[in-house]
Amino acid sequence: MTIIKKHFYTILASIALSTIITASTQAQESNSQLEKIVTKVDTKANYPGGMMVFYKQLNNTLDTKAMNLDKEIKTIKTFLSFNVEVDGSLTDIKITKGELGGIADKILIETLINAGKWQPALLDEKPVKSNFILLISKSIE
Repeated sequence: MTIIKKHFYTILASIALSTIITASTQAQESNSQLEKIVTKVDTKANYPGGMMVFYKQLNNTLDTKAMNLDKEIKTIKTFLSFNVEVDGSLTDIKITKGELGGIADKILIETLINAGKWQPALLDEKPVKSNFILLISKSIE
C-alpha cells in the first residue's frame, strides 16, 4: 500500500471516529436536557382540560372513607410536589405539607397518579420537564 493510501485511510478513519464521538456527545446532551428540571418556562404544565377539570375529577375519585381518617379531621389540606416529565407522566411525587399519615397519604398520591398524564411545560414550543406544586383541599363528609 502506498503512503498516500495509508494517510487517506487514516484520515478517513479519524473523520468517522470524530463523527461517532460528536453524535454520542449530542445524544448525551439531549438526554441530560430531558432529565433537567426547567424552572423558567413559556407555558406551565397543566392538566388536560385545565385545573377545574382536574379538581372535579379529583373530587369524584378521592375516596376519603378509605383513608381511615380520624373523625376530628373535617378538611384535607395537603400540598403535593411532583415533576411533570416531557411525556406528561408524573414522577417524584411527594407530600410537602399537610401529611395525613399512612394509607391516607398513599391514597392521595395514587389518586393523583390515576388521574392520568398531564400536558408538559413548554419552552420555545418544546416540552420540558418541570416541577409542579399542587394543593388538594377537600371537606370530609
